[in-house]
Amino acid sequence: PCRDTRKKAELSGLSDDQKKIKLQTRYSTAVSTMEAIKSILPDCELLCSRPADFGRKSVMLLQAVLNTADLNEYKLKGNKAGKVADSLGLGVLKWGRSELKRWAESLDLVDNDTRNPLSAVAIEYMQKQGSQLEVTAKLDKKSCRVIHCQVFQQTRLRSISLSHGTDEFGQMVSKASLELEKGSPWQGRPLEWATGLDDLKLVDGILNYGYGSFDTLTQPDSGLPSISIDAAQMRLVQLCRELHHLHVSHERMQIAHSSAAFDSSKP
Repeated sequence: PCRDTRKKAELSGLSDDQKKIKLQTRYSTAVSTMEAIKSILPDCELLCSRPADFGRKSVMLLQAVLNTADLNEYKLKGNKAGKVADSLGLGVLKWGRSELKRWAESLDLVDNDTRNPLSAVAIEYMQKQGSQLEVTAKLDKKSCRVIHCQVFQQTRLRSISLSHGTDEFGQMVSKASLELEKGSPWQGRPLEWATGLDDLKLVDGILNYGYGSFDTLTQPDSGLPSISIDAAQMRLVQLCRELHHLHVSHERMQIAHSSAAFDSSKP
């Protein structure tokens, strides 16, 4: 897998002592990560039995991330299409915020004054109660943007996929791929990448496995050329942006056809 190859490359050229220190650091990080995962398992099991609570926590956490990400800075200037290379584009961002607000309203998590989703997280209550907290990591604006882009991208891709049949969605991916070919080559593109075919495999794979199991997605038997997670994410962002435009156009055509059919049925 790409990640294993990258890790081996990081060790090349190092002395035995340097390799030992590097591997010990990796091991310590892996142990800490595993302990952290184990510590939250009880909460995960509880939330699995309470889907409404899980939904509320997810919505408020994501809104807190979006507040820090400051989406207003994504406003694009001097671009008629309202998009830039490797950006989700304003259409997907607007859709994501609308969906988040819709979920918040259905879960009664809307601020009565601003009508925006509530964004309270557990740490705020713990601080008010005087709990002694040790900060181990901080999500800055850049990190929050990465998170919200992944969430919006995954959610929008899945939404579009579920709105169309398998064959129709495959055709949409092919159209999106051809549209992207008109622009500059995307960074990290494998030389043997088959536009359209491999794009569909990538989209299907990320919807089935997600970024957390990216190594599984890129196994030799997956049929995909060797690709890094950064290059894959860049391509998925581009595809998501184009698929969103195609889906919106499809919806508008359906509305137009329905309106024309209704008018023709009038006496």
